Amino acid sequence: GASLMSFVLSRSTELLWATRHFKPAKPKPIQKKFNGVLFNSDRDIVKRLTNSAFFAQLDKERLPDLLKFSELLLFPANEIIMNEGELCEDLIILFTGSLEANFSFKLDNKIVQKTRTIVTPGVALSWANGHSNLIAPYSIKSNRDTAILKFSKKNLRSMMEVEPLLASFLFQRQIWQIGRFQQSANRHFNFTDNPGSEFLKTLISFNGSKIPVQSPLHCAVHMIDNRFTRKFGLDCIYEAALKGNEAEKTVGSLALDALKPVEREHRFFEQLNKIYTRVASAKKGTNASSLRELIQLDFARAFDQVPYVIKGMENLPKESKTIFIYNHLASCPENVLANGHAFSIDSHFVSSKILYPKYGDGGQRIVRASRNTEFWRNGYYSRLDNIVVHTPESDRLDETQVEKEARKESLFIEAQKAFDEGRPLVIAPEGTSETPDNLTTTSPGPLKLGAFKLAASLKPSPVIVPIALANFDFPVSGTNYAAVIKPGFRLSDMVADTSSEAEIESFLKEYRKTFRSYVEEAIELADELNLMPFAKRQTLSTNVGLLSPVEEEFGTDVREVEIQNHISQTKEQDFILYGSSTLRLWKDAKTDLGIPHLSNLAFGGATIAACQAFSERLLTTRITNGKIIIYAGDNDLGSGLSVSEVIRDYKNFLITLTELLPNFEVLVISIKPCPFRRHLRKEIEEVNFWLEKYISNKENWSFIDIHSSMLDAYGKNKNAFYSDDPLHMNDA
Repeated sequence: GASLMSFVLSRSTELLWATRHFKPAKPKPIQKKFNGVLFNSDRDIVKRLTNSAFFAQLDKERLPDLLKFSELLLFPANEIIMNEGELCEDLIILFTGSLEANFSFKLDNKIVQKTRTIVTPGVALSWANGHSNLIAPYSIKSNRDTAILKFSKKNLRSMMEVEPLLASFLFQRQIWQIGRFQQSANRHFNFTDNPGSEFLKTLISFNGSKIPVQSPLHCAVHMIDNRFTRKFGLDCIYEAALKGNEAEKTVGSLALDALKPVEREHRFFEQLNKIYTRVASAKKGTNASSLRELIQLDFARAFDQVPYVIKGMENLPKESKTIFIYNHLASCPENVLANGHAFSIDSHFVSSKILYPKYGDGGQRIVRASRNTEFWRNGYYSRLDNIVVHTPESDRLDETQVEKEARKESLFIEAQKAFDEGRPLVIAPEGTSETPDNLTTTSPGPLKLGAFKLAASLKPSPVIVPIALANFDFPVSGTNYAAVIKPGFRLSDMVADTSSEAEIESFLKEYRKTFRSYVEEAIELADELNLMPFAKRQTLSTNVGLLSPVEEEFGTDVREVEIQNHISQTKEQDFILYGSSTLRLWKDAKTDLGIPHLSNLAFGGATIAACQAFSERLLTTRITNGKIIIYAGDNDLGSGLSVSEVIRDYKNFLITLTELLPNFEVLVISIKPCPFRRHLRKEIEEVNFWLEKYISNKENWSFIDIHSSMLDAYGKNKNAFYSDDPLHMNDA
């Protein structure tokens, strides 16, 4: 039986290549691979594998017998594990962590490169049948510390002889996963325009006899297409994927993979809601500068959900005292909040993804005065110290000519003050986003004098940098955002007399045509982004082909934490553990700390950015006071972040923590030393030094220094703290 299934598996792999519309790729020049660090045990191995769809059919009592033929290998971040097209004789399965998988397929007679992030435990990354050398379907690289379960060719052959039923099981599950790939391909080719409820209905119908009538999947069909109910639809799909029977897990995980664009649109919309709430609910007297910095980071995280590309970052001046102009695009209905507020998505992109990374300042924004009926809009913009101007879209002012001139003069004074402070000025010279000319297909509309008269009045004469934008008026799930930054100019370079309104208007009439060509360049850039060669992408600023957003990276782990916490919580908790696996694996925390009520909300591989991203979901509590222990940071350093980047993320996370749990006692644990991070000792000590100093200035906060007491972990006495796993402390 095992030999037959081995043969069937080898033939089934041909389906994968047929799906990609080209014959098996010839082996590419092999990039240097890392073989991984062998470790012999993991405390969560049985639970983690039996909860995965791949191993769901295997009796738990038989799992230890299967694992006798396997090895666990630990890989640090950014290591090559496998190359597409090479001959592979081992079966490798993701155990923990995150992988970047690159693969090729043929589209319109061209070989196209595609990238996906794999974070779900139990996903087979290669095929192996114990006899043939099968072609590797992916190029695999670790995004962070990642553990791989490996069944070598030698061990597979031994299993076929000693445990033929287990070998047959392993071959059958590989065939099953190939079938999943086929269903995913069906979505790719047949549901490109509507990957929502219709695709979910089709998946359910394919597996209808095995899906319970009360399955949450049936509810998801009715909620996934509306932005206000989508959260509940996704909750239902995750519940099925994590807690359902085998068919529900299969359909749920397939749906989550296919619905990634929809889920990204949901996360984008949820982030907009969080940003609005953060600003509108800020207490009176809140420092506007600090609030602006926080929302720049919040918007940056929102835009991480959308494929985007920026061309021309080299055209940004070194000097921040610059005017940046952009074509203002209409708001997208799918992004309008429940209270009617519509963000200027395009301007926030300019601030958070272009200006803030360059200057540490998203720029002084000039916004129109809200109408009296726009209470929601006023509640947002009034807290951010924007320069306010009246436009035809604002309420009509009953004022004299003298008052009008004084109001305009006040604008110039405020702008000059921001300019003197070295702040960039961000202006949409059209002065509106509500006309037929505010669409990607027609933009820009007529350019008005205001921005350019301001430029003429500022001292010294500023450089004006044009930024052309495309697709910000389209839904997130089906578009690519694009920005093209062109070289700057001074108004005096274009107009002989900068005090002459007639000359400026004449220039603007022609410049509108020039700006339209910039927008068309941005449109073309967005259109070619998905099929753009990797070498060209490297010359641009883009998130396409890079690591997935934090929410996508850790979403499944966090859902498991939420479900487990719901199951175990019988009364309100007064003590919380939050952070990475160093706390997640602390199974005896209640006993060790002598605490009867404790919530362990830590999740595997957590970075500081992930802790912040999920803090509102996981740390929202009815309790007004209590204690929380935090451990994070070593995964960030391990993934390649610099000390300054880790400190920046830690600072922002701790500010968020203060907002969520203002009356909690906070205990922050230092980053631990470990054999796997020996090469990062200097960086670990620098972060710990900053962390201790930062926390010493905060009332009701404490720093717990475990690093100083564990320095032997770097040397020969590491076994006092670590056993087979060189990354996580032992139970002793």
